Amino acid sequence: MSQSKNGRSAKKKQKHPKTTTISNENKQLLVEEIPDQIQSLVEPEIQNPPVEVALATDIHFSGDYGQDWLLVTTESLLSAQRNGIPDYGITQVELNQIEKVEILK
Repeated sequence: MSQSKNGRSAKKKQKHPKTTTISNENKQLLVEEIPDQIQSLVEPEIQNPPVEVALATDIHFSGDYGQDWLLVTTESLLSAQRNGIPDYGITQVELNQIEKVEILK
């Protein structure tokens, strides 16, 4: 702490990342039933902490039409993607490694 001009101690403002909580009502919209094939691949990662978001896509991450999945826990983001192959590939990114998220409408 530092002293201000009037002799009182002044706290420095600390920057904190913006966090958003999901209401229970909205959470129901953001958690779809995860297919067994994906569930078995990501089981250890989504047990603790549990899944907060589970959404199917209608376009592969490659840009082709097809279903892939996006799963989010309080610690990581997981993508389950096929991109033209029969089995899903899983990619996991820790949330603390993500600097910015852009939502396109």
